[in-house]
Amino acid sequence: MSDREERNCRSPYNDKEKIVWTAASKCERLLSELNMEKKLKNQKKTKSKSSDHQSEPPDPGSWIRHFSDELSSVRVIQRNLVYIVGLPLNLADEDLLQNEEYFGQYGKVLKLSLSRTAAGIIQQFPNETCSVYITYSKEDEAIRCIQDLHGFVLEGRRRPLRACFGTTKYCNAWLRNLPCIDPDCLYLHQLASQEDIFTKR
Repeated sequence: MSDREERNCRSPYNDKEKIVWTAASKCERLLSELNMEKKLKNQKKTKSKSSDHQSEPPDPGSWIRHFSDELSSVRVIQRNLVYIVGLPLNLADEDLLQNEEYFGQYGKVLKLSLSRTAAGIIQQFPNETCSVYITYSKEDEAIRCIQDLHGFVLEGRRRPLRACFGTTKYCNAWLRNLPCIDPDCLYLHQLASQEDIFTKR
């Protein structure tokens, strides 16, 4: 987790607006460029078509492919995904954490994943803690979880939990205008809202 993300996670979450990160200006410009590019292509096609012949419909993937390098470097806030840091290793059990005693009390848990290394081992932090991603069925459930757990100190621990929205990125196949063959793909297959996009710095 970057210093910027850690600072964001340490901020108090009093309402929904404080939970949602603002989009970086670079991403705002990128989406403006994407929209402008699409408009220009549509205008050119409209001007070039003759009165007797209909032009081909615009290729929706062409302008995405044009900006795929830029889009591949952005992160997108996933509003039903919660990222929690500081969970003690003795609670590092995915089945246990989905129960209503733990993260299930905030809503329907669609998926829960402990952060793991490439070898599949739970990623441990120096203070004998780990991190977890919880995907809820609704944004409101994720917000309740963040509001309740951010800054919460577990019994016998000194450091508080840090909770914030998780992020994702665009699917590489989608960026190349190819079908995604992974049925469990967790990446995005459509353009996200501008306010949810930022660049990693």
